Amino acid sequence: MKEEYVNRIRENYLELVQLNVTDSFLNEFQGILSSDKIEQVKNVPERTNKARHFWIELLKSPNNAYPILITALNKAGQTNFMSLLDPKNSILEDTVPQVHNSPNYIISHRAKPLEVVVKMSKDFKHVVQQNEHISVYNTKSRNRGLVKIINILNFNHNMCRTGSQFDVSSLNSLFKQMGLVVETNDRDLTAQEINEEVEKFVTNPYLQLSDIAIMVIMTHGSRDHSKGKEYLEGHDGALIYKEDVEKAFSNDRCPFMQNKPKILIFQTCRGKNLDYGVSRVQSDTALSPSAPLPKISTLSDLLVINSTLLNYESHRDIYVGTWYIQLMCEVFMEHSHNTHVEDMCKITQKRLQEQRSGNHSMQTSEIRNIAFNLCYLNPGIYLNDDGIIKHFNNKERAHFSTD
Repeated sequence: MKEEYVNRIRENYLELVQLNVTDSFLNEFQGILSSDKIEQVKNVPERTNKARHFWIELLKSPNNAYPILITALNKAGQTNFMSLLDPKNSILEDTVPQVHNSPNYIISHRAKPLEVVVKMSKDFKHVVQQNEHISVYNTKSRNRGLVKIINILNFNHNMCRTGSQFDVSSLNSLFKQMGLVVETNDRDLTAQEINEEVEKFVTNPYLQLSDIAIMVIMTHGSRDHSKGKEYLEGHDGALIYKEDVEKAFSNDRCPFMQNKPKILIFQTCRGKNLDYGVSRVQSDTALSPSAPLPKISTLSDLLVINSTLLNYESHRDIYVGTWYIQLMCEVFMEHSHNTHVEDMCKITQKRLQEQRSGNHSMQTSEIRNIAFNLCYLNPGIYLNDDGIIKHFNNKERAHFSTD
């Protein structure tokens, strides 16, 4: 944190330790403080001691923690503390243009971050063979799956992605409630470290037990027109190509997930264009059946979800998170009990089409199905060895079973 911000906190420390550090207030700092640190502060029993622990941890945080602090105080109605730390209201004003990856417009469709409450499945009756030519993945086991969330908030040479900490919190809550095991990075990763995390994920032995594998990567991105490739940016400003991430999910490099569903979600910009829309048109596309292959294909059972179209920007609100991730979490928590993943992505896109920025730009997601069948998440329930429906408890949501 910058020295001037550190000094401002220290000058007002006697007043600041009176801050009521609630759980909802602490949740605003997902991505700034590690999940473990947040839980440690939450578990401090006495109010003043809790505040002391909070300030100690915050003083160790990166530069962009201070604007997030001011925003959190403002949202919590703690204007007296906000005025101590931002007497001229300059910091809050400076953060407003950073609503997205582009500073040209402001969005605030939600009054507050999404509260994730997943509607649980009661049985597996919704999982039916809708068409004899379309398979349904077997996603009924106690080891429902593994989720890896990579979020880059701060960058050495680029604008910080303020607000993305809300996406991490929403995704973490969503998938944990469903019964999946979730891993997040507790710091910003370099491009090389992102590559290493991808490789660790696709070779994780737990995937041998898993029904589903999901990876979410949220960072700055664009397209290298000279090479015709899309790239992702690491904390250090170095780049990795998206196609290399996708290749990591091939059946030879991710052998534990052969014939099982793999979902790859990119919350990134894919260019600099803003979408202002055109006159409506409709078209129909027919798919031609293909003959079965004697061997498993190099890449299959993969659903690639992009938050926006190629060459276009992706919208982010500093107060509640990105348009796409927040809408996706909303749709998944409401419909995953009886709707398969690809249809939920379509519902998410329908809601995304209704969003508009302050300068009337919009956003369209893109879903790429690579031999991906019907996949139900079946939140909250599993079949035991006797074929009896059981409900996940907290312990089972937190750990893999190796029975």
